[in-house]
Amino acid sequence: MCGRRRSIQHSKGRYVYFFCLGQKNDPEGTCREPYVAADDLEAQIEDLYRRIQLPELWAERLREEMPAEVEERRAADVAQRKLLTARLAKAEGEGERRKLLDAYYGEAIDVPTLKVEQARIGSAIDAAKDRLADLDANLTEQQEIPELAASLATRCGDAYRKANDRTRKLFNAAV
Repeated sequence: MCGRRRSIQHSKGRYVYFFCLGQKNDPEGTCREPYVAADDLEAQIEDLYRRIQLPELWAERLREEMPAEVEERRAADVAQRKLLTARLAKAEGEGERRKLLDAYYGEAIDVPTLKVEQARIGSAIDAAKDRLADLDANLTEQQEIPELAASLATRCGDAYRKANDRTRKLFNAAV
């Protein structure tokens, strides 16, 4: 193999095959990689995924150990949720905004400074709300992903064979 990438070619409207780019771009013609029918290569890839499946015993161990990892992450998320909720309450409540208005009414700050500070507080509130929403989504995902991962890892070949072209491409990119 010359080490170059492969490309796909459609020939005569019905033949699809892969070829080494070294054949097309090598003026000395040193690449001797054969053309490979797309169907043949696809069958080889399916066979590869069938062979790299996680043994069921390992998947079972993964299923047993993942809840502890999920719980650890959930605990970290709970701590972060408390911090964000406190920040949100301070920013939205009588805290920062009230002090800002008091400073403006007391003529300690001018209108441009008031606007800049209001925008900063608004951005902080939006960021905290977004992060809280992310934490909620993470909790749901953290509960679903271990089983899905273990199930997929024990049936890579089946999953790849049943996947659409886009998903197969993602499989191949990940591997």
